[in-house]
Amino acid sequence: MFMKLRVWSPARIDPPPAREHGWWAHTRKKYFGRRLPLVALVVSLAAVLLSLVSSGPASADGDAVEIFRGRQVAYEVVVGVLPETPKVGIIHFFITPLEEATLAPVDDAEIIIVADDPSGRPAYQARALDLPDSPVLYEASIKFESAGSWLLRIIVRTDALGEATFTVPLEIAEQPITPGTAGGFVFLGVFVVLIGGAIYIWYSVRRRRVGART
Repeated sequence: MFMKLRVWSPARIDPPPAREHGWWAHTRKKYFGRRLPLVALVVSLAAVLLSLVSSGPASADGDAVEIFRGRQVAYEVVVGVLPETPKVGIIHFFITPLEEATLAPVDDAEIIIVADDPSGRPAYQARALDLPDSPVLYEASIKFESAGSWLLRIIVRTDALGEATFTVPLEIAEQPITPGTAGGFVFLGVFVVLIGGAIYIWYSVRRRRVGART
């Protein structure tokens, strides 16, 4: 009788996966593994907030908008303003004085702007100067610090035509939150979130280390 001999062959044994060594591998596995959702949330929130800042609409100066045209004594005056809707802050005024009889530009005028606040008291005064590239256009800038119904007194004076005063009502609106201001708040929020997340993770690691020692 013959016996069948079974040839033994060792089963295939896969080598164990490589293990990470070092302080970072131990810390990442023990402490950061459970904090991964928190870290992902912080990073995602920061990315969203930063995208809101970068996608804010770009501002453009635009062209001056005419807000007044009137005649007085021997003058006709055209007044333009920038920005288009006057708001609290710096407002630019552009004044074109003309001779009433001929509508010829007046290029040697002295122009003073007096701004009376909503209560009727003079608050600001500025002299309009002719622009180098357009000597018949005079420009002045005034920084308004409060909204309301203001009144401009524009005084035009020349040796040939004398002096005339024009009264221009001006409605100034409140300054909305601009993209730059909103960006500052967003940046502060991102900073607070990142610092808070970092402190939380550091505190969790420190607490676990103290617990392991005891």
